[in-house]
Amino acid sequence: MITLKSKREIEKMAESGALLASVHQALRSFIQPGITSWDIEEFVREFIESHGGVAAQIGYEGYKYATCCSINDEICHNSRRCRLRHKTLVRILLCFGFVLLPLGIACPMKPFSLSPQSALVLLLCGASAAYGADIYTCVDGSGKRLTSDRPIQACIDREQRQLSSSGTVKRVLPPSYTGKEAAALEAQKKQADEERLKAAAKARSMAALVQRYPNAQAHNAARMAGAEEITSRIREGYARLQLLYNERAEIKKELEFYTKTPDSIPPKLRLQMQSAEQSEKTANTYIAAQRQELVAWHKRYDEELAVLQTLWNKGAAPAASAAP
Repeated sequence: MITLKSKREIEKMAESGALLASVHQALRSFIQPGITSWDIEEFVREFIESHGGVAAQIGYEGYKYATCCSINDEICHNSRRCRLRHKTLVRILLCFGFVLLPLGIACPMKPFSLSPQSALVLLLCGASAAYGADIYTCVDGSGKRLTSDRPIQACIDREQRQLSSSGTVKRVLPPSYTGKEAAALEAQKKQADEERLKAAAKARSMAALVQRYPNAQAHNAARMAGAEEITSRIREGYARLQLLYNERAEIKKELEFYTKTPDSIPPKLRLQMQSAEQSEKTANTYIAAQRQELVAWHKRYDEELAVLQTLWNKGAAPAASAAP
């Protein structure tokens, strides 16, 4: 009889199958001369549990292990620890699953009942690593996972993991850069930090602007108040300039007596005339500066209004029609 599986059960079966493939792939890099069958047991058990699985054959008819490891011509191993040598043939069977649905490769503890499809057979050929040697692993630029018994040159520019003989991570090796590369990365980091600070400052500035001007009327009122202050200074400048014109007119009247004899103009009168002319220049310069300030004032508020209209439309504050 065939038992139909639910969608959830099928998804878990696929997940278990993917994990099973990952275990096999990891074992291909892990098994080498010098390790023992117990090292394989610990590696597989930790790998399964760290990925959320359950070593399902533990407890099966009293069995205590996560793997069924056979050396050379053995049918099924017992609890003894066998050290692997050069060209040792290793057969590893394992079954695991998740809490919902135990799944994996069946491994009944009976002689000659093992299915060839359930065995991962590895022939160690040409390996020379000693017992207890560490494993280095990384993913290269093309996405391919590499392993070696020493730091991997192809991954010098990326992170590498150093694993113990049991498969646990001993440390993570950071990328190695040349002085020029390190300087370039530092410059990129500094630029990114500066841009992030600028963005944060701009966000704070925009928030303060909306808080200060919740609507167009408030913004226009501030514009007009500032413009009126500048215009008042311009009026004062013109009033001062008019007084200077009047003073110079009086001095000109006195100078009329010396039209025919300009060399006889008194020094005091000459100084008064020069002072009046300089004061008029200063007054005109002041008025021109105030006019420029008024133009800049309105330009600033025009730019602010364009920004505020966007913020108001986004709901930062209720927008009202802008004053002309």
